[in-house]
Amino acid sequence: MVPVSTSTTQHVSQQTAHAPLSILRTETVLSRFPIHTLTKRGRVTIRMTRTNTHGDVELHWAVSYNEHYGPPRQLAYKLDTIVLNQLLDALPRPLPRVLKLGSLRQLCTRLDLDGSGRQQAEFKRAFHQNASAYIVAYLRYQSRDGTTRIVNTGFTRYSVIFTGEYLPDGTKADAVYLVLSDPYLDVLNHAPVRPLDYAYLKALTPMASVSTNS
Repeated sequence: MVPVSTSTTQHVSQQTAHAPLSILRTETVLSRFPIHTLTKRGRVTIRMTRTNTHGDVELHWAVSYNEHYGPPRQLAYKLDTIVLNQLLDALPRPLPRVLKLGSLRQLCTRLDLDGSGRQQAEFKRAFHQNASAYIVAYLRYQSRDGTTRIVNTGFTRYSVIFTGEYLPDGTKADAVYLVLSDPYLDVLNHAPVRPLDYAYLKALTPMASVSTNS
């Protein structure tokens, strides 16, 4: 789990969290690079480096995975692109560090999946896959205010807390929560955004939606 120094939590109303929004926005910095493995089997190495004519590194992006949970695959991708991005889009900036997503059964419903015990177990595994994906990145981007910002660190994007586990403030979680890491939160608060048709994305297969989102 990523250490957390604040217990700020933001709750989103049921109406906001579950409204059938069609046009949503996603940040344009980290979302340009792959994190998920969208094949059902096998291993994929995600590593890219770009240098200039002098041999200096201009861009580096590498992702490694937890051996126990494995790489985040199609369900993990949908949790990020459909559930998390919709929540992030509904919140004002700066974002809170702690986000409440809802119960596992509610999340199943939002992805039009049954809420069986087996499905909920698959959701938990997908959350662990997303939370344990470790990114090493060096990149520059222009923030919304026009300044140049640099990402030059190794990080996970967030940690996940399930119902009954303890939140950073010591209280027991009544749903699934995410605790955003500092590098990820910084990008989300400063990166430009672009609109996406999430109703359309939701209907696509993960492979097709990657093409749309690139």
